[in-house]
Amino acid sequence: MPHPKTIYNGNSNNKKNNNSQKNHPVNLKIKQILIQTMPQYKHIPQLRFPGFEGEWEKKMLGEVCSTFKSGNGITSKSIKETGIYPVYGGNGLRGFTESYTHDGFYVLIGRQGALCGNIARVYGKSFISEHAIAVQTDKSSDTEWLAQRLDYMNLNQYSESSAQPGLAVNKLVKLNVAFPSLREQQKIASFFTAIDKKIALLKQQKEKLLQYKQGVMQQIFSRKLRFKTDEGKDFPDWERKKLGEAAEVLMCKRIFANETSENGEIPFYKIGTLGGAPDAFISRKLFETYRDKYNYPKKGQILITCSGTIGKCIQFDGADAYYQDSNIVWL
Repeated sequence: MPHPKTIYNGNSNNKKNNNSQKNHPVNLKIKQILIQTMPQYKHIPQLRFPGFEGEWEKKMLGEVCSTFKSGNGITSKSIKETGIYPVYGGNGLRGFTESYTHDGFYVLIGRQGALCGNIARVYGKSFISEHAIAVQTDKSSDTEWLAQRLDYMNLNQYSESSAQPGLAVNKLVKLNVAFPSLREQQKIASFFTAIDKKIALLKQQKEKLLQYKQGVMQQIFSRKLRFKTDEGKDFPDWERKKLGEAAEVLMCKRIFANETSENGEIPFYKIGTLGGAPDAFISRKLFETYRDKYNYPKKGQILITCSGTIGKCIQFDGADAYYQDSNIVWL
């Protein structure tokens, strides 16, 4: 598959050597790179496939879509675990039912809740509920291209009401987006679809490896499977010990609420955010003082939650961060 080239957009400082882009391998980063080069202010992308010229045209979403509206209401009693037609809501497949509302390829936009704005795709006959917005372009545009573009736009930023976030169709249809020609849309959509397929394949391979690892771990830690020394001899029998006998259990110095903020230099992890995105931060000055003066984990040590969600384990990667005392310990 040919890859897009960097083009000259009229600024001599932006002229690039096309040869460096021509043979760039398809990988998991190039999709994000290419999407980021879609026009934001000027209507000419920085990366482009050969054979396409001219500016992209700004249009409102409602101008290029034959369908852009919420799905139909359906009761929970009408949704079964098995059935003829799949039922899709704002967060994906909900179950099955006996009738359908849409037939064909549609982009789904989650309409309500914290995850509103997420993008999914449905094909064939399906029932789309009122919790999703069904979108399909008219003949002037490509639905898959629009799906990729909407996914990159982060529609969640347009949600209203903090209590129950939601998206309003009458506002989304007025959003302006730069559109290339239909032929260029199709070229871009085909390129992104190839990358998505590779990503899906890698995810499947990862899942199989995780399942394999889980099976091997079960065999090893139940001692049904034992390794031998390089000389072919058995290792000594395992000895049962308490964790406190095998390693010292330590924790960070206490951080008080008035020492944290919603934004800052050093992430402060708690039970609910360990292994994910932090929702609190501390200053670098406080971090460096506590790190140097009190207990602090070393790279490779195991962080463990010991309150609330008990037993979540994360290997400390050495990055600057601080951890809630008593609720998160390490070995």
